[in-house]
Amino acid sequence: MTTFGQQVRAYRKQCRDSLHGGTLTQVRLGELLGDELGHTGYSGAAVSDWERDRSKIHADDRLVLVGLVAVLHRCGGLPTLAEANQFLRAGNYRALNEQEQRRIFPELSPAPTPILATTAPPPAAPLTPERRKQLVLLEKVKHFWVEGVLEKSVKGALLLNLHGRAYDEAIDQPWQNVIGSVPPLVVGEETAVSPPTLSALFHQSDRALLILGEPGSGKTTTLINLAQELIAQAESDPEQPIPVIFNLVSWAEKREAISDWVVEELSAKYQIPQTLGCEWLNGDALILLLDGLDETPANHRAACVTALNQFRQQHGLTGIVINSRRKAYEALETRLHLGGAYLLQPLTAVQINAYLTAAGEQLGGLKTAVQQDPALGKMAQSPLMLHVLSVAYWQTKTVSGDDKSIGITDLFDAYVRAMFTRRGNNTGYSQTGVVHRLSWLAQQMDTHNQAVF
Repeated sequence: MTTFGQQVRAYRKQCRDSLHGGTLTQVRLGELLGDELGHTGYSGAAVSDWERDRSKIHADDRLVLVGLVAVLHRCGGLPTLAEANQFLRAGNYRALNEQEQRRIFPELSPAPTPILATTAPPPAAPLTPERRKQLVLLEKVKHFWVEGVLEKSVKGALLLNLHGRAYDEAIDQPWQNVIGSVPPLVVGEETAVSPPTLSALFHQSDRALLILGEPGSGKTTTLINLAQELIAQAESDPEQPIPVIFNLVSWAEKREAISDWVVEELSAKYQIPQTLGCEWLNGDALILLLDGLDETPANHRAACVTALNQFRQQHGLTGIVINSRRKAYEALETRLHLGGAYLLQPLTAVQINAYLTAAGEQLGGLKTAVQQDPALGKMAQSPLMLHVLSVAYWQTKTVSGDDKSIGITDLFDAYVRAMFTRRGNNTGYSQTGVVHRLSWLAQQMDTHNQAVF
């Protein structure tokens, strides 16, 4: 049976190098794959290891697999969709989905049936190298933050519609002294005004927005939801800038200019070459979504705000969103120079009741407890704590089999147990040992100014 590596070698040898002539070499294949993915590429040795089955592309590296198919197709090695899918199946990878097929084999996409036109519309223009690089970054942001963080965090749970209000007194606006301030608009169920989308709020704030809230109020979730809206816009319109999420805590390592830090983070976190990252940043082709201003060390937080304001002076056309805990930000004397601010509000009794009611009988006892216990009711106003309470209560009810009254400590113990059992018990480690190691890891991350592991 022919291995995947043997097929890589066979199809590469059928490819022609349009730049240098002759058969496509291992080195040249690595370079072209880098061009396809928007980074420095792979060495000839790496391609050789693939062909000799010494190493294998991980199934999760879907962008690399699809990029490899695209290069082999463009160079003449994989001329048909059937061969491309057979090639992937040889490595036990799934076949190309519809979107991937349209990207690599646009000529196979069915043309829309004309209604009044007498001639068919011209075929879609092939993707330019610049557009391919944009799509690579969009896919990385979507894969890690939207699919890896947001969707996993709410998997099996109901989505909450968070609400808030304008809070422009928290920022320094360039025209504030000239036009004064306007009454704040409450966004959400407290007003009859239809709540705008997050992207609409972003644009209403001159594409420079501050998001504030209490711990667990949904600041990061709001930021990722905004990224999801902006990603959809950028995927459909190549002229739209690319949203990229960073965590400000890493800025404190060097405390350099924000522009230099962004370029380094693009390279370190998203594998975007620094030359390309600098080009995109200087061309206002990015929207910076900066999480966790409050997570920067307190003794460097004011300097971070100053650096952000300096960046705004130099890159005023670059979209930017910053989030922070309210108290940590308001303790600073320096204010951010932005176009608008948005303060997330605690969940209302109506929202909490609707969330627990929608979950059905499995959270019926928790719904009653929240209504009767002021301490639980107060905790449930935080979206994070409402989720924790729901998971913990369900876990406790599953174990005990009834709706008996339980305390807050019992709920938190149950939540920890639920986190240990959600992926099975075959870890090979004791819960005590895992908690000890996680505590050490948290301390080290705090020491090195890291928020994402």
